[in-house]
Amino acid sequence: IRRPPRSTLMRSSAASDVYKRQVAVRLRLDDTSVCFVCAHLAAGVDADALEKRCTDFADVSAGLQFDATATANCVSLFDHERIFWFGDLNFRVSGLPRERVLAAARAVELEPLIAHDELLVEQRRGRVFAAWHEAPLTFAPTYKYDIGSSTYDTSAKARAPAWCDRVLCFGGGITVMRYSRYDHVDLYISDHRPVAALCHMQLVPPPPDAPPLPSKNRRTRSASKPTPTVPKKNRAASSKG
Repeated sequence: IRRPPRSTLMRSSAASDVYKRQVAVRLRLDDTSVCFVCAHLAAGVDADALEKRCTDFADVSAGLQFDATATANCVSLFDHERIFWFGDLNFRVSGLPRERVLAAARAVELEPLIAHDELLVEQRRGRVFAAWHEAPLTFAPTYKYDIGSSTYDTSAKARAPAWCDRVLCFGGGITVMRYSRYDHVDLYISDHRPVAALCHMQLVPPPPDAPPLPSKNRRTRSASKPTPTVPKKNRAASSKG
């Protein structure tokens, strides 16, 4: 990391719930500018809620601003060469009866649900995440579960399962190696299931005349944690062991 990360926090659109927030962090890897955006877009299942999500995306994309510095000339989101956007984007599976969505999600029959995924539909229309890349959805919907269980929503709201939790990337030189639900451990404290993306990213090497990293950013073993000293009488035993 050649340049220190900086972050910003901005509110979502006025039409959205006031508690929704987005945060972005930027940094430079070698000579490649990278930005990470974590966003929680507007919730809801009706047409107005979908419109609010699209508005949130447009507001964040256009309104996200960083402080310009002598070493970081990326001020807006799309000034960066590589961008990763993730979080609870709240896009739902619409146009299908809940029972059909529920049965398909339980059986992990994904094709009928993918065809009605709001994010993919709106992306094809160019309304959100146009020119962004997301790996294929190969895992069961990650929302909405009864908290403390692996059962889809049985509350009075009876939400249909959906892929609310997503990871997308923008810019060349990014390959998604793996895109999956994080099911390695049982995480039942939320009504969502976490999603993980393993990505390979090509970097532009720094120019030959790039200044070295400041010494205060270099962590050495002696500075971070002293190496324990083995007493002389124990060295022979340690080497034999």
